[in-house]
Amino acid sequence: MTRPDTTIFLDPDVTPSAAYTYSVDAFDLLDDHSVPSAPLTVTTPAVSPEFVQGVGASPGTRLTSYKLTLSEPVLAGDLLVGWFGQYNASGQVHVSDNVNGAWTRSVSTTWGGTGDIALYYRENSAPAPSGLVITVSASASAYLQEAIAHFRHVATVGALDQAMVSQGVGNYASAGPTASVPAGELVVAAVLTGGQPRWLIPGSSQMVPYLIDAHNGSDASDLEDILSSAAGPQKGGLTLGLSTNWYMVLATFRPAAGPTTTTSPGSVTTTSTTTSTTRISTTTTSASTTTTTTLPGTTTGVTSSANPSVSGQSVIFTATVRAKSAGAGTPTGTVTFNDGASTLGTGTLNGSGQATFVTSTLAVGSHPITAAYGGDSTFTGSTSSTLTQTVKKAGTTTLASSLANPSVSGQAVTFTATVTAKSPGAGTPTGTVTFKDGSSTLGTGTLDGSGRGMFMTSTLAVGSHSITASYGGNANFNGSTSPKFNQRVK
Repeated sequence: MTRPDTTIFLDPDVTPSAAYTYSVDAFDLLDDHSVPSAPLTVTTPAVSPEFVQGVGASPGTRLTSYKLTLSEPVLAGDLLVGWFGQYNASGQVHVSDNVNGAWTRSVSTTWGGTGDIALYYRENSAPAPSGLVITVSASASAYLQEAIAHFRHVATVGALDQAMVSQGVGNYASAGPTASVPAGELVVAAVLTGGQPRWLIPGSSQMVPYLIDAHNGSDASDLEDILSSAAGPQKGGLTLGLSTNWYMVLATFRPAAGPTTTTSPGSVTTTSTTTSTTRISTTTTSASTTTTTTLPGTTTGVTSSANPSVSGQSVIFTATVRAKSAGAGTPTGTVTFNDGASTLGTGTLNGSGQATFVTSTLAVGSHPITAAYGGDSTFTGSTSSTLTQTVKKAGTTTLASSLANPSVSGQAVTFTATVTAKSPGAGTPTGTVTFKDGSSTLGTGTLDGSGRGMFMTSTLAVGSHSITASYGGNANFNGSTSPKFNQRVK
């Protein structure tokens, strides 16, 4: 007896938007047949993901921003995705383009504990007939790296299915496996390296080979794809020209219209035969039906814990995501909080469908805040209406003191003013303080990093002097005047 075996059949003649039914009849050289399998029906998608263009870069100098151009036309609904890094600078790297604004941040890692490397993508792009310009911005002067690709026929809502990161040292970069994905998803793997590999060889996943979409001249920034995955867990792999530290992202994206697979009632039977040679015949029928699955919609709202707020005050933005249909369940996943075209950060939905993000760095003025839910495997994404967050100048308190009181005629006296932010404001005021003797100005002092300013004089006449210190304010803080105190000169 021989063990049950597995074989693969590839049908090269299928057409889009058609249903195909397959059954298997296994038989040996003696023409002994197994029980035929139950029929398997597969509906092909109308279109599959398509790669349009890509670009990779790794400038050799420190920069605060770097621009990359996608010169081919971008159609409405296209997907833009990339793996971006800033080295030797704290904070987060940010990505935007001149047509869509800020991109959505997903999974991330660091360069061995410092810097930032993140997956950014923009689903459902606006049209750009002449191409577009992508801007990668660092939090401070840093070494920037990026590998970017442009795809078509990807889901316009909730495109990102799964994403993960890995890192290591060697000449083979790998990530995964993911959880199982259906056939037909777009699989993207990208790697940034600390060294210069000089050449690379793409890997494969579920026996489907990757193709290189983007790389720079030294192959330190690379991106590969599988346009239509085989069903099952996915892996990313890339052989590098030399051993170096590497950082890889692996992501899968849902196609615009995925295939639907159904199996008729009954079980598939596998029969062992008395010889080691088995032939398999396959029967195929087709029909012109197409199955489309529509995910339940959602609504997203955003609120602020303090509106208006003041400079330096911590503000909590809360996004609430609800299913449009009652009883459909609770959405899961992440929400991206935006200030106009700039991304503030992300939050993960809890069991109540709420996500939060806290910030204390909003500048004085008006901020158009939105919350964008990216969707999950059950629900489509949605974006909130705009919340106008108003940030006002914070109040201050000024106190004045003397280092010698009383003093004597001709003695040098140093007056000190200390300016602090009033709660709930925070931060250290900057600017100048004016010292007065009654209505007469004695002089000014500049606030240091502790919010203190000083002025020294030795010309005060004998008698009592009413001293005050007035802080003039700045872009983030209102001014204030200290209480009077009497400086006695003998």
